[in-house]
Amino acid sequence: MNILLSINTKNTTQDNTIKAVLEMINSPQNKLVVFSRKNKYSNILPEKYQGIHGLSQLPDNRYDLILAYNKAGLQQIKDVAVRSGIPVIYMVNASDIDQEYPKETNDLSKIILLNPPNNFPEVLFHKNMLVPLQLPIDLGEATEYKMQNREKPKLLVCIENENLKYSPLYQLIPLLNSLTGFETHIINNGEPFKNMVNNNIGLWKTNKYSIKKAVRDHEVVIGSGDVIRMSIARSRPSIVIGERGFGGLVTPENFSRQYRTGFQGRIGGYLEEQVPLRLLREHIKNIQEMDTVEMNSLLEENRKLVNEEYIIAKKKFTGLLKKIVQGHLAIQQNQERLQLWLNRVFEFTPLKEEGQFALVDKTSKKVYCGFEKEETEIIKLFLKG
Repeated sequence: MNILLSINTKNTTQDNTIKAVLEMINSPQNKLVVFSRKNKYSNILPEKYQGIHGLSQLPDNRYDLILAYNKAGLQQIKDVAVRSGIPVIYMVNASDIDQEYPKETNDLSKIILLNPPNNFPEVLFHKNMLVPLQLPIDLGEATEYKMQNREKPKLLVCIENENLKYSPLYQLIPLLNSLTGFETHIINNGEPFKNMVNNNIGLWKTNKYSIKKAVRDHEVVIGSGDVIRMSIARSRPSIVIGERGFGGLVTPENFSRQYRTGFQGRIGGYLEEQVPLRLLREHIKNIQEMDTVEMNSLLEENRKLVNEEYIIAKKKFTGLLKKIVQGHLAIQQNQERLQLWLNRVFEFTPLKEEGQFALVDKTSKKVYCGFEKEETEIIKLFLKG
């Protein structure tokens, strides 16, 4: 397939999302071009892919499919998609859905919701339109784990939470301050913590330090989301603490549940949930005392589970792309067979005014437009064939 990926990323998390999408698209059967008017692909695009930032470089008839990420990514290729009739799949992170969910979906083939938690309210969205997808973790090369100094381990804390009001760091700092024998670093975006920590803790700003490098340089990782994904991929003991509380050490027994909730804390947890500091200290102590062979066995099993999830996600993703392209080709080749049909997502609802009907979303009950009684009857006749 010839694929055009139109992007506009705003932060490191979104950059990592695009990297994961690129990994899933990577195949000898796919040719990819990445488009961004602001040239925002320069830091995330592998050399084997082409990047362009001008519409004049964008021939309409070259592509089988358009993938658009975020509303800005959709807007910058909207005219091209409409003019050329190329099917469009819109991608959005579940964590950004309040700001990035498109107002109009009529011109979209599908919406892929990336990394949704298992309690995400999918019932509020079109089931036939929305496709949930957990992005895979970039495994990298397997490395053997060994803690160099069990009495003074290198501890990294990086909890994804833009809203500092709910940051679990406020709860963790007393414990971290007491771990005077540890070499501890906290990566965060907020200034309030600099006056709360002792000299045994280093504070690094997210935008000034590579999280991937930080994970590689430390021996124990506490955090949530992508940080934990990176930590598992690089064979590091990973303790989940996020905006949903304490998830504990990632093991083969709890991996699946943690993976499907995005490594955000306790399964079923809630915002501002109290973190049990004594239990956290026990988990850290268990890691310090665990035999190297036993620890490597646990970490390798986690990596195997990650790889299994990757295979499932890639198969689901590529299958969706092929289905959209094949369906689009079938419509183009068999236009004379098309009949007007009503999507199962919608229904006709009579209004108070006599003979008036509305086209209503079955799930959310949102009204899209009104019809006269005669128009409604004509459409129903088409439905019967």
